[in-house]
Amino acid sequence: MGKLLRVLAVLVACGLGSAPVMAARRAPAVEVTPVAPAAQQARKLPAAQAADYQAREAAAPGLERFKGGGGVDIYIGGTALAIALLVVLLVLLL
Repeated sequence: MGKLLRVLAVLVACGLGSAPVMAARRAPAVEVTPVAPAAQQARKLPAAQAADYQAREAAAPGLERFKGGGGVDIYIGGTALAIALLVVLLVLLL
């Protein structure tokens, strides 16, 4: 058990020691040439498709008041997941 913890401590120390090296490494500079956006052309919808859209809009009059993102979302990031996994492993090993 003690050997496993020493190996784990060495691995964690190596990982933490290499983080500044990876953070200091920069990607090579790439020259980017700006490009003008393409002109958008107005397109006419076929009559059948326009009538379909008009019928759907008439059937749902409250859609103009819709605001997205109203629900409560829970986001678990990679770091939180890694910490939770490490805690579970430590509990199982000890």
